[in-house]
Amino acid sequence: MSLASGLASRSDFPPEVERQLQAARFVLVGSAAVLIWDILNTLTEDYEIFFNNQFQIAAAAYLVSRITAAAFVVGFVVFSTYPGIHNCQTLLILLSSLIPFANGSNSLIFFIRVRAVYDAHRLITFLFGFLWLCVVGSGIVTSASGIQAESLNGVCVTTKLPGTATIPVIVLTVHDTAVFVAMSYRLLANSYDYEEYTGSFWRKLKAMMLGGKMHAFSKTLFRDGQYYYLITAVANLLTITMVYAPVPSFLHGVIATPNLALTNIMAGRVYRNAKLHTARLSELELSGFPWSSPDVNSRGVVTASPVGITASED
Repeated sequence: MSLASGLASRSDFPPEVERQLQAARFVLVGSAAVLIWDILNTLTEDYEIFFNNQFQIAAAAYLVSRITAAAFVVGFVVFSTYPGIHNCQTLLILLSSLIPFANGSNSLIFFIRVRAVYDAHRLITFLFGFLWLCVVGSGIVTSASGIQAESLNGVCVTTKLPGTATIPVIVLTVHDTAVFVAMSYRLLANSYDYEEYTGSFWRKLKAMMLGGKMHAFSKTLFRDGQYYYLITAVANLLTITMVYAPVPSFLHGVIATPNLALTNIMAGRVYRNAKLHTARLSELELSGFPWSSPDVNSRGVVTASPVGITASED
């Protein structure tokens, strides 16, 4: 459904279309407000990460993800609300080019995390390195996938969003699923308790869902991974559904912007919790370990058994 055809000016908008456009703008402005609030609300934690800890690859990826996500979300607010933009197609392409940076930097944080948890295992490094490249590549494909926009009396409106625009969302969902399964398996294996996993079905399910007798640091990783995956999976499903929904073209991508903002907020939360827990590892109660004295190897991984627990994201 093309909105641009037959509408020469904003005064030609039917009342229903005008209401839909207004609702879409509210969604974009709300997404930007939430993301900016999150960035401002975490400035103290960010200061500690960047200035009180060694600046490493994961911190750089985190910084890039925050900048590109903010630029993408605020850019789409400008795209949809600022009067007088005449070259909407160029602006849309520029904003779309931020997707591989935003998604790629988020995924890089999780790649570093999984690699550390598995103590740089060669197969894990290859598998999740490949998935990370797929996330970046799918974002690049989308930025050149034929998305179109036009200016209607100074108001930018997306007039075409092809089905290929869902590719990065699908790839990101596959990536997040693989990360969630790999992390959960490793952390649950670390905290294996014979009595918990040999009881009734509900006891087993509770141990698997709540983390059993995990050490405090591992349980933080486990719970954050659950929250991240659950929220982003639902957001990704809604984004894909809207692209194929029988709605006007400018509504096909309306969930994409809040989805990217929400993914960035959740990924940032996961990273900050792990990083700041690591920085304060000496303050954690280590009694959760079934071993007497865990050691930290040269890679920054707690190795009290053949199965490591990360003490460093980088």
